[in-house]
Amino acid sequence: MDILIDWVPYETEFMDDKITCELRPLKSAAFMKLAPYMRLGGEEDTVKITVSMFEMQQLVPSLFPEHVRELKGITINGQEVTIEQLAEESALVELVFDIIGQLAMISRIARGDVKNSKRQSGEEIEAESLPLS
Repeated sequence: MDILIDWVPYETEFMDDKITCELRPLKSAAFMKLAPYMRLGGEEDTVKITVSMFEMQQLVPSLFPEHVRELKGITINGQEVTIEQLAEESALVELVFDIIGQLAMISRIARGDVKNSKRQSGEEIEAESLPLS
């Protein structure tokens, strides 16, 4: 059995603009930090993340440095967005939540993910956020 664990391109939309980056499946320590927020969904076998988006944003410093790189398509005051800004700027919370959801999806191993693994078409991430208060 050969399991493919490498950087994969990811493209999403944020504030009507295309954002791209590369993601690496989570290593064990990072996965353990995210695991309490994850559960597998029913028949579609989707990953559901249930937590406040701002609480999830606090995981950025421990998850992103080794698992997110080459973030393109967004700047703040003309400068590339840093990991620190992703963790601190409330304006970026939805982007962070999106990226964390994708990291969760690519980090789980299902039978179909072995050998030449790529996300199967039709899989989605269902993200539910709790009220902030």
